[in-house]
Amino acid sequence: MLSKTAYKKHQDIIENDIKYTPYIYDSELSTNTEKVFFHPDKEVVIAHSGTNFRSKNIFNDLKADASVLFGLENQNERFKNSQNHLNKVKNKYGDKYNYISTGHSLGGSVSSQISKKNPDVYSIGFNRFSGALQSFRKRPKTYIDISNHNDPLSYFSRSGSKKNNIINNKGWHSI
Repeated sequence: MLSKTAYKKHQDIIENDIKYTPYIYDSELSTNTEKVFFHPDKEVVIAHSGTNFRSKNIFNDLKADASVLFGLENQNERFKNSQNHLNKVKNKYGDKYNYISTGHSLGGSVSSQISKKNPDVYSIGFNRFSGALQSFRKRPKTYIDISNHNDPLSYFSRSGSKKNNIINNKGWHSI
């Protein structure tokens, strides 16, 4: 549910999406591509949006997609900004909470990269967009990949590893 909210506008999240959950939406730290949710008893969740074709910043998303396709995530601004954003979130909330990064498609790739660089952050990706190079990379122990068997965009995230959670739903790239 929190991964889906990463695509939404701030007001929609507050009024509709988390109304019946224990999470508090942190609108100060949330951005167009990253939404921050705080659970006072245990954790902070950062939800990363995937490629958003309705966004004014679609060109930046497409550049990030190209970086994933060619295995150049470390050189892309979206991936660099996500690490800087995580640092801001950790500075605000401190060490006593668990940190979870989640996302769909491109957001799943961002979450995967976050868990590679931060072994203390647990990550969950839904239908993580990936290129052929990702099938040869070792998946972080703190990362869980959940993908639809019918999804061609997450095909390479499923290959090369037996630690996948593959689901069968009617959609092909939906959450």
